[in-house]
Formats: sequence, structure tokens, C-alpha cells
Amino acid sequence: MPTLAILSAPPAVLGNALHALGDATGPVQQLILGTFVLLVGVQLVLVPRYAALPFGLGWWAYTFTVAASATYAIRWLSATDDPLGRALSWLVVVLATTVIGSIAAASLTLPRRTSRRDLSKEHA
Repeated sequence: MPTLAILSAPPAVLGNALHALGDATGPVQQLILGTFVLLVGVQLVLVPRYAALPFGLGWWAYTFTVAASATYAIRWLSATDDPLGRALSWLVVVLATTVIGSIAAASLTLPRRTSRRDLSKEHA
């Protein structure tokens, strides 16, 4: 299920690439932004379902989407000199870092949880 998150990465990656090529806010970028917002909205609706799943290595697929999406959102938020955009950019950084850090932390405990399950199967 977490690998479904990768479906919202393409517009973010394309938008980041176009931004690097110099198209920061043109009509193509606006179309990509609309697609991006729609697909991220779908992911946000799935958050309760994701939260109910057990952790596994498949969750690392989510980190790419989070990083690409955060980068794209920050690029759009920094396209203006609005102080609110700057504050929201920092919020995006904090949220993305928290999600990716949580997945990394959960990965550190995965071998321990796996070995406990294996031991309990041996004693059953």
C-alpha cells in the first residue's frame, strides 16, 4: 500500500525539472501544479489507511515522493517574496523531515521486530 504514494511523484519531479530549466511559473508549470495538488490530495486522503498498516521496507518508497513533493512545494512557495510563503516553506521542510526521519527510525527497529516474530514462531 505505501508504494501507491509513488504515483504522486511524477508531477513533482517534472515540475522540479522544468524549474531547473528556467520555467518557474509558466502555464505548463501551472498545469503540473494542478495535477500535483490533485495527486497529493489523494495521498492525504489515504493517510488514515497508511497509518493503520504495519511498517515494512516498502515504506521507503514514500520517502522519494515526500522529498520530491516538498522540493516542488518549496519552489512554488518561494516564487514570491511573501512572508507567508517563507513560513509555509519551513513548515514543508519540517513535515518532510519528520516523515522521512520517522521512516528511518522505524527501519532501525525493523530487524529487532522481525527477529522477535521469528523467535515467537520457533517457540510456538
